Amino acid sequence: MNYLQLVNRARRECGVSGAANLTTLQNPATVETQRFIDWVADAWNDIQISQTTWQFLRAKCEIATTAGQNVYTPAGANATYFATGATIPTSAIPTFDSFVLSSFRCYRPAVGYGDEMLMNFLIWEDFRNLYLYGNMRTTQQRPVAVTQAPDRSLVVGAVPDDVYNIVGEFYAHPQVLSADTDTPLMPDQFHMLVVYKTMEYYGAYESAPEVLARAQAGISNLEPLLINHQLPKITFNVPLA
Repeated sequence: MNYLQLVNRARRECGVSGAANLTTLQNPATVETQRFIDWVADAWNDIQISQTTWQFLRAKCEIATTAGQNVYTPAGANATYFATGATIPTSAIPTFDSFVLSSFRCYRPAVGYGDEMLMNFLIWEDFRNLYLYGNMRTTQQRPVAVTQAPDRSLVVGAVPDDVYNIVGEFYAHPQVLSADTDTPLMPDQFHMLVVYKTMEYYGAYESAPEVLARAQAGISNLEPLLINHQLPKITFNVPLA
């Protein structure tokens, strides 16, 4: 369901008066309609920020390094920062949120994928004390480690001595619904979760316990399924002995 369809479905589920279906969400005619528009947008935002590792907000990125440069930002001069093969819509790509540090690898494009190596990932403090200290600040060689700085830039260590392709993944900032046809990024079988959360807003606002009860029942059913489907699976390392 797109934004318009979500609002219409929520209105029907809440039993509000007026036309059965709105034809657009732009320039709403009533305050009540505006409330539903806002509630659906807020409900979708609530779902997105409830977890930090949703798979539907995860996409690919690629960086071509410059010799002597070890800091790369998601915006600005590096216009080719985000890979064209990202799994989220192009319009969502600039809303970068954070890197998936465990996903990065590096290879020399002159050699090809046969040169590809996994990169170690370090927390900022450990990386800073190892690669941004003493002679390592200026030592240039093949980068073998990555970190995310406090300003969300990607920092590689050591300082690259050549052009390397560094590929990895990132999480996008929560999607904001705006146009009638905007569609939540999560799989469509879970779109009713947005409707149920909208019904919660309505039920609390209108003191409608029957609507609130239906909403909470729907959330209890769908939310665990979304979590199971769209969060990384928990794995365990093999025993040491």
